[in-house]
Amino acid sequence: MKNLVVALLLYSALTACKTAPETTQELQSITYDQMQQQVLKNALKVPSDLPYYSIDGSMVAPAMLNANLINPIATTWFVNDDNTLVKVHILDVAAALTQLREKTLLRDLTTINCTDIKIVMARLEHRKTIENEAESLNEFLKKQNIEALEYILKTCGFPTIQTASEAGMQTTWNLLQDTSKETRSLYFPQVIEASKNGSLTREDVALMQDKMLMDYDKPQLYGTQLVINNNGIFELYELDKPAQVDARREIMGMPPLSNYLQHFKIAFNVAQKTL
Repeated sequence: MKNLVVALLLYSALTACKTAPETTQELQSITYDQMQQQVLKNALKVPSDLPYYSIDGSMVAPAMLNANLINPIATTWFVNDDNTLVKVHILDVAAALTQLREKTLLRDLTTINCTDIKIVMARLEHRKTIENEAESLNEFLKKQNIEALEYILKTCGFPTIQTASEAGMQTTWNLLQDTSKETRSLYFPQVIEASKNGSLTREDVALMQDKMLMDYDKPQLYGTQLVINNNGIFELYELDKPAQVDARREIMGMPPLSNYLQHFKIAFNVAQKTL
């Protein structure tokens, strides 16, 4: 959905051939995050001639927009009283990150509808993406995302596909990996139940179970967890009964371990047995 939003707005921008007529209306500025939320609600009108302006105030040529939109958070969006997008200003990336740091997500969560949290989960997924791309905000956004997830879990219970969508369930699982080992242990039974009703996969269960076993210094079952040795090279974390790992992985809908490890240039040649 995030990519669809960006694609929609990029298409609108690329069709702009001239500056939009000046308006006497007082415009409201919103961030990319707020714009995305409104688009997901179908509450924002997007014109076909949406103009983009650079930091120096000049209008950006359509051919240059693709490069500028690589960091969509570095934008301020202006809407009129009819909730129609009027123009977009491309910001300095550093200024955009400062703007994002000052904007909390938790204020929105206090009024969430627990029967429909798709929009909140989409925003969390977007922030997870920013966290991965913006090193300077990594810990700040990770902390904020975890606080938001834990608020949802405590207030609304564990999400379902119906309340959070398939993408929202995957976001829930992704964010659980960043929480404390106590939180993962607390919600692991719900992860198992979610896999039974199709909201998550058996592979999701296997990955989280291995991570929890590593949390408590126990051998993993499925070989999903790697560690980096003193030479900066990936190694397979301790594995329980290595000769039976592929049989366990097959039950969880996963390919042989050797297939997985070859992506990390790790050899695994243990002869396999059935359970």
